[in-house]
Amino acid sequence: MKQFLNRVTTLLTLYFAASPVYSAQEFADRIFLGSHILTMDENQGTPELVATLGEQIVAVGNRDLLARWQGPNTEIRELEDQALLPGFIDAHG
Repeated sequence: MKQFLNRVTTLLTLYFAASPVYSAQEFADRIFLGSHILTMDENQGTPELVATLGEQIVAVGNRDLLARWQGPNTEIRELEDQALLPGFIDAHG
């Protein structure tokens, strides 16, 4: 579980570091759904969904995005009471 959360936080860090590039026909590899998703972007509001494709985040928003990004092989992760947080980098490490 710790490795999984580390990967998710890394992906969220990438979200802020690079602009994702994707084809209109591609589907997400994973979609995380929940009400406790923190992006650190005060303009984002309260997202309910984060979709990833490869090592990039391709969508952050509400559940309306699910239909666009869910494909036949997409893994859906319901976060339930768990939180999804961006990667934290300790500059003093």
